[in-house]
Amino acid sequence: MSLGIEISEKCSGHGRCYVLEPGLFEPDDEGYAVALRTAVTGEADCASARRAATACPEGAILLTEVG
Repeated sequence: MSLGIEISEKCSGHGRCYVLEPGLFEPDDEGYAVALRTAVTGEADCASARRAATACPEGAILLTEVG
């Protein structure tokens, strides 16, 4: 399975995604989330992306199935 990752304009900079999953997300200079990859593969990375998306209070992490 592969998941596409996108950060929407809803991001308020809470930082939960990059605190929980620093291998997938990092803060920009203003504290807003940046996805380090546009897609992830494998169960572990997909689970990490889902965990970050679930933790986002704004629902700003958009995941889509790829392939």
